Amino acid sequence: MKRIRKYIFGGIVGGLLIFILPGLLTKEVTFTTDTSIKKPLSSVYITMGDPARLSGWMSGFEKIEHVQGMPFCEGSKYLMTIDHHGKKIRVLEEIVKITWKKRLKMKMSLDHAEMLADLFFFQIDDETIIKGTYTVQGKSLWMRILLPWIKPGIRRSIEEQLDDFREMMEKKAA
Repeated sequence: MKRIRKYIFGGIVGGLLIFILPGLLTKEVTFTTDTSIKKPLSSVYITMGDPARLSGWMSGFEKIEHVQGMPFCEGSKYLMTIDHHGKKIRVLEEIVKITWKKRLKMKMSLDHAEMLADLFFFQIDDETIIKGTYTVQGKSLWMRILLPWIKPGIRRSIEEQLDDFREMMEKKAA
């Protein structure tokens, strides 16, 4: 009987360690995306940075408020409100780096995490390619523990938004 308890206890502790250790050892998670849009680079770049167009491609988007800085310039900040399954999420977005029609780097701060999105834009023939690198950090120990497990869901959500952006752009008149 003691042996069975030892195995059960060992299994529980081992299971917890398998769940917790990756998050304790991982400060952040990073992933990349590639999106191809059959529109000119200028049009894609301008639309991507236009807060008034967010509702056309960002699911759950409710509103955005300009908080500080010159609009669409480095250092400018916006406060977005997003409805995520009935829960209002507030996201503070800061434009960190802009290289006109080449790069857009933004930091998004939420209650429990921060995400850095570094987007590069390329024109190849009649298509615009957006290559994105996303780095997500948990602000709390609990969120750091969860990050490795929720990374696929975060990536899928970003890819769905980019797909919606592509669909909106390709339907838009040239």
